[in-house]
Amino acid sequence: MNKKAQTPEDLIYMVVFFLAFGLMALVGSYAYSQIKDAAMDVEMMNSSSIVVASLDAGTTVSNLTDYVFLFIFIGFGIAIWIIAYFIPSQPIIITLYVIAMVIGGLISSIMQYVWEQISQSTNFIAITNNNMLLTNHVLTNLVLYYVIIGAIGMIILFGKQSKTQEQML
Repeated sequence: MNKKAQTPEDLIYMVVFFLAFGLMALVGSYAYSQIKDAAMDVEMMNSSSIVVASLDAGTTVSNLTDYVFLFIFIGFGIAIWIIAYFIPSQPIIITLYVIAMVIGGLISSIMQYVWEQISQSTNFIAITNNNMLLTNHVLTNLVLYYVIIGAIGMIILFGKQSKTQEQML
């Protein structure tokens, strides 16, 4: 990937990926809670301590998706900054970068709206408020995080000294 100004494109991919991951985690947590509730209503399963313990362990794993989401989000941000450092850049590319950031900002605002509408529906609101606090925070403020990661990426991409400037010194 030797394309110049690759970072805005990576940011757009990041926004779409995190909405998809957040929705997958939300639906997964909801489905597991429904399956667990249905299983606990069956007397034969509810009377077995092994089944109850395994269902509780599944709930614990289901609740860890919030931390996995945050870990991957931080990793993507750092990876974008590292990519921005190693991509050669020219000052003329700043205009393309800003245009791509505006387009990405519009896409992330749409994704943020989609998350808010789905996560605040009556089926998912209990899971969002109890089990997915970090995911909900990041995806509810997706535009803000997009701008922060993109601005730092822009500073890194265009603030470093190019090789031609180093050779002149």
